Amino acid sequence: MQLAWYALLGLFFASYLVLGGYDYGVGLLLARGASPDGRRSALNAVGPFFLGNEVWLVATVGILFGAFPMLEGELLSGLYPAVAGRWPG
Repeated sequence: MQLAWYALLGLFFASYLVLGGYDYGVGLLLARGASPDGRRSALNAVGPFFLGNEVWLVATVGILFGAFPMLEGELLSGLYPAVAGRWPG
C-alpha cells in the first residue's frame, strides 16, 4: 500500500511541476515583449491553468499529512515557525 501512496505522491508532484512550468514559460515569453494581441492570446491560453496547478501542490501536502505523518513531521519540524506563522523572538 505504501508503494501506491509513493506513486500517487510522485504523480501529484510531477503534475504540479509540469503545470507550474507551463505558467512560468508563458510568463517568460511575455517578458520578452509581445504585441498586445499576442499578450492577450498567451494570457487566455494559460488562464484556465494558472491557479489550477496550485491544487496539485495542496493535494501533495495532503498526501504527506494523511499517508506519511512521520515523514511530514521530519520535513516540517525545522520549519515550524514558518508553517505556524510565528517567528521566535
